[in-house]
Amino acid sequence: MRFFCLVWIAFVVLFASENIEQSDLYKKKDNLQKEQAPTSWIHSVGMIVSYFDNGNMTQGYGVLLKEGYFITASNLVYNHQEYPKDIYVKMQDDSAKPLICVAKLQVKAIDEQKGLALLKTVAYTDDYCKERGQSFYHKRIYELYSLNPFLYPVNTFFIDSVQNFEDFGFLYPNIGKQYTFSVNKIIKARKITYFDKNFKQNIFYAYLPENNLDQQRELGKPFFDAKNVLVGLYAVTSYEKEAVIVNSNFIKSFLCSLQADFELSTWNKEDCRNFQQNLLKNMESITKQKTK
Repeated sequence: MRFFCLVWIAFVVLFASENIEQSDLYKKKDNLQKEQAPTSWIHSVGMIVSYFDNGNMTQGYGVLLKEGYFITASNLVYNHQEYPKDIYVKMQDDSAKPLICVAKLQVKAIDEQKGLALLKTVAYTDDYCKERGQSFYHKRIYELYSLNPFLYPVNTFFIDSVQNFEDFGFLYPNIGKQYTFSVNKIIKARKITYFDKNFKQNIFYAYLPENNLDQQRELGKPFFDAKNVLVGLYAVTSYEKEAVIVNSNFIKSFLCSLQADFELSTWNKEDCRNFQQNLLKNMESITKQKTK
């Protein structure tokens, strides 16, 4: 009987030690799902810093996707036909406000036409960007705050070429004095298009802010609506000289174009199939409206 009690106590202690770290993670995940704070996306945003061999450095933003991937602006990680030798991301966890170095990244794909790039986590780091093994802190950030752009429906794809400035109420991050993210609101923007020769339609691909952001510091900056939905990313495309907020349709299209090369749970074949079907439905509805 005494032996049985000792074995049972040992089992309980072992079971508790294996689950003590994960319990906090699940509690926070439950709290996130219940609360859905208006700016919960702030912990999904990272500050991307790239170092090049020629001594140049670029700084901007990126968004954490599943499986340790980040999406950002291509100009941040591709400078005059050169790739950076080192890329680091700094993030803000809900348990500590200041931005700290989290991981080392590597370029996996670039689309200069869309102005987008996909980065992959290749190593975890300490606060000072020195490589180390994955900690519970890293695991919590990557599991709690990764975003899936395909969770939300396709936006309008075809629109008239002339658009007026509107108050969309988009929210975006800024770096404050205490090296933490603060939340700002864009005042007005208008939808912009390019003419697609295949569809013979004006394709809505981005928003142009009424007041331009600092292109040197703001590239890759994400924009969200009041429901925490990612609506776009600040980037330079081949369609416009100045940076614009590339819309979520372009982001999804970019990710789906990588299907043949990447096996990722962030976007699977069903996600991309649904996305393409929604685009076709949108095109059909516009065509019907024009024939009336």
